[in-house]
This record gives sequence, C-alpha cells and structure tokens, in this order.
Amino acid sequence: MLKPVKKIGIDCRSMSIGGGVKTYLTNLINELGKFDKKNKYFLYYDSEKNLDTFKFKNFKEIVLKNRYKFLIPYWEQIRLKNRVIKDEIDITTLASKDMHLLDTTGEKQVTIEELNSKWPEVVVGVKSFNHNLYAFIAASRIKEVKSNVIALEVAYKFHKQKIESSKSKKVLKEIFIKEFGADLKIECEVNPALIKSRGQNNGLSEVSNEDLVEEIFSDI
Repeated sequence: MLKPVKKIGIDCRSMSIGGGVKTYLTNLINELGKFDKKNKYFLYYDSEKNLDTFKFKNFKEIVLKNRYKFLIPYWEQIRLKNRVIKDEIDITTLASKDMHLLDTTGEKQVTIEELNSKWPEVVVGVKSFNHNLYAFIAASRIKEVKSNVIALEVAYKFHKQKIESSKSKKVLKEIFIKEFGADLKIECEVNPALIKSRGQNNGLSEVSNEDLVEEIFSDI
C-alpha cells in the first residue's frame, strides 16, 4: 500500500542570519532533496535574500515578510501559522532558537527533547505558585508527550488527583505557555515503582497514609 504524500514545512528564517543554524538547515534541506523525491516541501523565508538556494522540483519557496520585526513572535505565531494552515501543511519544523514542530492547525508541538530540557524551569515555576503542587511535580517522572499531552508518572493516586485538579491545571497552563509557547495538558499515571526508586514511601504504605495526606494537601 502506497503511503500518502506529505506536505512538510520548514522555517528558513535563519538562512538570512547565518551561523550554525543556517549550516544545519542547508545540510538538512540538501539531504532531504537528494533522498526524498515524493513528499512536498515548503520553505518559508522572512526575506528574499536566500531565494533560489535550493533547486529541487518538490520544494517550493515562499517569502512571508515580517512587517513588525520589533515583535519577535509575530512572524512565527501569526504570519507562518496562517500560511501553514492555508497550505494545508502536515508538519512544520521551526528552526529558530528553540526548535519545535507545528501540526496541521499551526499549533506548536512540543517534543520530548524540548520538554525534558525545560522541565527544571517548569518545576521551579510551579514552586513560585504553590509549594504543595511543586512537591508533587518534583516527585513525578515524564513518560512521554504526544500531541501536547504529557504522560506523567506519579507514585500515588492523590498526586494524580491534585496535579489534575482544575486549580493545578490553571497554574500549569500559565507556566507551559511561558516556557513552551504552547498550552500543554497533563495526564497522570500512577506508578508505585516510583515509591521505591525515589524513597517516597518513608516506610509507610500508601493505603495507610492516603487519607491523611489528602487532608493535609486539600487546599491546593
């Protein structure tokens, strides 16, 4: 069975700046052009400076001029997002300071690499809002992230309940938008193995302490 042709967008802003990201982009696009003759690629520039750099038939170059250069997110969040939707792109890579993906709606898709690299900042950010929630988040473990939904492993059921509470979600949403520029969601999974591996049991069982801890942390 033949796989459907994909439309793939590539953010080429850094081609006009130079440096390591330009080298990376140039090598990436050249290799894609050599080996992938089937899928369609859309190269998005913010100026005409580097047009006609690549000569592959299945590559289309598009200039999206930035009228508000003093507004750094404008090109990415407005100009590119709207064009990605118009071109019906399946997936887009943003080769900016923090490399990430956009899905077909133009929404940023956070990768597991980006999530792991910025998770310490998330934990610190939570602490400034709520010390109890901070304790639960700090004791958790990232399992995966798919479609901007984080699968988070926790040791106890009450950790899951508190992290997934409406109050906690409001706090986390603000932090996620600040750190990732995306509204991530969290779904917790109880993994008792974390109790032993992280010493969270303190010699007592979850059953005997759950009601007590629930009462202590009922205010978060």
